[in-house]
Amino acid sequence: MIATARKGTQRLQPLKEAGASILDLDVQAPQAELDNIAAEALKIYGGIDVLVNNAGYAEVGVLEELRQVTRPLLPASLRLSFFIQDDLLSYS
Repeated sequence: MIATARKGTQRLQPLKEAGASILDLDVQAPQAELDNIAAEALKIYGGIDVLVNNAGYAEVGVLEELRQVTRPLLPASLRLSFFIQDDLLSYS
């Protein structure tokens, strides 16, 4: 298993202690950096059998007030979906 986290793989330390490999991954990074991380992940196991996307963001409040907060998140969410589908799953 490879676990990823943005800014702080220290949060993944319990998974590492249980045997997982961990990588730092920010889905808003430039494409070249994402490609390097994908290549690094593939070097660990040689392929991808199962992919779980657990990335997310939650904000609580009235929709009218949240629009300014959530609108900038949409590109990152869409990018993550396309990154996973186009870049990572093509290696499986």
